[in-house]
Amino acid sequence: MATVSKLLLLLLCSYYSLIAHAGEHSSYITGSVKTEAVCSEPKASPSSSDGGTVTLHHRHGPCSLLAPTKATPTMEEILLSDQLRASNIQRKLSGATDGTGGAQELEATLPTTLGTALETLQYVINVSIGTPAVSQTVMIDTSSDVSWVHCKPCSPCHSQVDPTFDPSMSSTYSAFPCSSAPSAQLGAGCSSSQCHYIVRYLDGSNTTGTYGSDTLTLGANVITGFQFGCSRTGTGLDGDKTAGLMGLGGDVQSLVSQTAGTFGRVFCWRRSRANTRMRLIAR
Repeated sequence: MATVSKLLLLLLCSYYSLIAHAGEHSSYITGSVKTEAVCSEPKASPSSSDGGTVTLHHRHGPCSLLAPTKATPTMEEILLSDQLRASNIQRKLSGATDGTGGAQELEATLPTTLGTALETLQYVINVSIGTPAVSQTVMIDTSSDVSWVHCKPCSPCHSQVDPTFDPSMSSTYSAFPCSSAPSAQLGAGCSSSQCHYIVRYLDGSNTTGTYGSDTLTLGANVITGFQFGCSRTGTGLDGDKTAGLMGLGGDVQSLVSQTAGTFGRVFCWRRSRANTRMRLIAR
């Protein structure tokens, strides 16, 4: 009898899946992906002998270090944001730069000619940059390559929960010159004889500044010479209190590529109702 019941349930789910697909919508059971209402940090960190482990926090979850700036989105809105990001990644992989059937948010249609939309990013991690190390809460994005943090001097400075990184106070920071390989790879020109970067996002926001390197502390791992952007100016970046963004894409500027010698270009994350962890796996 139990087998028959399971078969009927499977057929019923398949039927509703076909109906949803025919209407160009996807149906989800959201209860299975909701996080706990109370923060529950892992009691012990796994051994870092075979890689690096960092705890991910949902930006609207109970463990988030970010002060809420607006109403917490519903689970349906979060899933729709994930769909937007997936659509953008597919366009990026296919090399498309334009489209007529762009995914829609609940209130507006986003353009399809730029990178990912910052509002669709759901998870943040805590890293440290510089010597001495400065704690920074940053978004993670698997469809972006250039990592960046807000830097001093800035006028006005971005409102964030962490201290704004000041490269002049770090003994290990170095800006790339115009003649450097990273400057040629970015192709964004120079400013005051230093490598310049600019990243534009799907929602119209952007960040510009100096591209350099410094020591990055990621969990128990210390990565020297990590390349990132020092954001001096930007638009549309005031929607949250993050200090910047960590790019996990596949290009040479991404965290995954920069740590290939240590972690073998492999990362994954394990999710539970209580917490989520990202692991960079050593070869």
